[in-house]
Amino acid sequence: MAWHWRCDHGQAVGRWQYLGRVAGAHSPGAGGVSPARRSGERVGRQVRTSLPRWLIAIGRLENLLISVFALALVVLAGLQIVLRLAENGLVWLDPVLRVLVLWVALLGALAAARHDKHISLDVLGRLLTGRLRRYARFVSLGFAAVIAALLCHASLGLIAVDRESGTLLAGAVPGWWAELILPVVFGLLTLRFLLRALIDLPPPTVPGAPP
Repeated sequence: MAWHWRCDHGQAVGRWQYLGRVAGAHSPGAGGVSPARRSGERVGRQVRTSLPRWLIAIGRLENLLISVFALALVVLAGLQIVLRLAENGLVWLDPVLRVLVLWVALLGALAAARHDKHISLDVLGRLLTGRLRRYARFVSLGFAAVIAALLCHASLGLIAVDRESGTLLAGAVPGWWAELILPVVFGLLTLRFLLRALIDLPPPTVPGAPP
């Protein structure tokens, strides 16, 4: 049996699908369906009706924020170009644009991790096969989760320091407000890597089942 993460047509909405595969002789129960298959279908229904609700909600929120911030970035950048051509640029707009670039990049990284399209060095994954390959992926995702957790902790310290220093963004907004996205993104990355690592961990072997 194996957990499989599936995203249709690259959309942000994902579905958890439980696929039960049992080889060997299994005596079918009522209706010609084996107990193992009925158990797999029951667990699949439970997963689809519990986990996807909050996972889909987070994915939709990420997509919405990316769209809003990217649109604001394009509009404000275009406005700044026009104003500079008229020799009347807004001084406070450049720091705001830099913050928007940071936010869009971080949210994009979060979305990439959701689709398992984040940048990774998968050397062992290309050399190993079967259960060993899944164990190697489990270790690499666990390591990525640890790094993301450390960055989340470090970003909280950065926010605390900037809050005490009283740094201002565009001369009016506290600078640490723009950094609030850092612990949020790294925290969600930690959770996402941990979930994917647990999903990719090979289940216990079943007698008579294929490796």
